[in-house]
Amino acid sequence: MGFATNAIHVGQEPDGATGAIVAPIYQTSTYVQEEFGKYRQGYDYARTNHPNRKALEKTLAKLEGGHSAYVFTSGMAAIDSVFRLLRPGDHVILSEAVYGGVYRLSTQLLVHFGIEFSFVDTWLRTSYEPRCGRIQRCFTSKHRRIRRCA
Repeated sequence: MGFATNAIHVGQEPDGATGAIVAPIYQTSTYVQEEFGKYRQGYDYARTNHPNRKALEKTLAKLEGGHSAYVFTSGMAAIDSVFRLLRPGDHVILSEAVYGGVYRLSTQLLVHFGIEFSFVDTWLRTSYEPRCGRIQRCFTSKHRRIRRCA
């Protein structure tokens, strides 16, 4: 299927209860537990799992050509989730222009877990300077890049 078709159809399985082609909007935060810790279809609380979010994640994964996708209610929630992939001894290079919440999370909390952070000036002051020159000079052979500069 093409991009437009995927954007419309992926993640839009017919509703099991009604047969509706377009999934309903679930305006709920909590779900019934069959017994303590046993949830119907894996849903317990909207912040952890929600049918509309699952449909959106499935659609985004397909459109981006990925295996899966995760959506968050805020940028800080997404950033915190990425930071949780780090382990003691890891070193992260961030822009000096990073959002204040990211700066505080990294310098006031995560450093206590053995994660190192360096902040680099990413502001390009001259038109002839290579776009990522200063940043690329900060990398050593032990660094892994999450996103490459174009």
